Amino acid sequence: MGIIDNDLFTQTNPNPNSPRNNPSLAGQLTNLNNEVNSIEDTLVQGYVRESASVSYASSSSFTVSGNVTAIYTNGRIVRFSDGTTGIVSSSSYSSTTAKTTVTMLTGTVPSSLSYVDIAVQPRGQTSGLALRVLGGGNVAFVSHRDSFGTERSVLKINSSNILEIGDSNLAGWTINGGGTTLGYAQVSSSQSGITTLTDLTGLSVSVNVPAGGRRIKITGWLPQVYSSVAGDRADFHIREENTSLAVAYTRTNLVSDGGFGGLTVMAVLIPSAGNHTYKLSLARGVGTGSLGFYAASETKAFILVELI
Repeated sequence: MGIIDNDLFTQTNPNPNSPRNNPSLAGQLTNLNNEVNSIEDTLVQGYVRESASVSYASSSSFTVSGNVTAIYTNGRIVRFSDGTTGIVSSSSYSSTTAKTTVTMLTGTVPSSLSYVDIAVQPRGQTSGLALRVLGGGNVAFVSHRDSFGTERSVLKINSSNILEIGDSNLAGWTINGGGTTLGYAQVSSSQSGITTLTDLTGLSVSVNVPAGGRRIKITGWLPQVYSSVAGDRADFHIREENTSLAVAYTRTNLVSDGGFGGLTVMAVLIPSAGNHTYKLSLARGVGTGSLGFYAASETKAFILVELI
């Protein structure tokens, strides 16, 4: 729809001397109408057509004649001639070619590129958050520039379809409002016959610790510990491979006397980023009997790993 409607203009200006009926002014009127319609399209669609010539460079970049780096800044949204959109990562000007190379953060530059539309965005507000969400088998990606102006991943789905939170090069990250569970395992079956240090069946968990020096808390719980000889000492460990990270001690009773009820061990540490496997182990530290613990559906033994 044009803001200046030629038919309406004729009806409302029937004077034969009106610009609509003046051949010498008709061309100027047409040009004016085109300019106004262009402004209308910009306001309605939110894009301005790039007036300089553009060329395909690669699936993730294109060139624009002249130095237009001030326009194609990080976070700028553009629309390609095939109707798809993308978000600009950066741009650089070469005085040798007299062209600006625009590199995309998201989106695919079509090889048939014939024009580029530039999104109308608040002045000075293109840098920062850049978001794209795609359906089906495509990825969801959120990025943000850090204090040095470097693009950092905030959320992404990696090639194994695992959601990654944060960038490996970030100094750290904080989740406001409480901790987050990294891993949890529980059992409802008892185990007995323990004398030497023994890994407890089903009570190990593998976790992925995020980068940034995050502190974690590991909690182990046994509902009841007992020994075949009263007074034996039970040593309850949190371990990573063969390294004990924390130990809790208690003297035990005979199972016929109810054993010792409720044994907890906890460790708070700052591990390296990446995969870690933590497990619960039990040993007879002092005495001559054999240890065991009781667990059931209503009193499960568990290991819990949390970010704090």
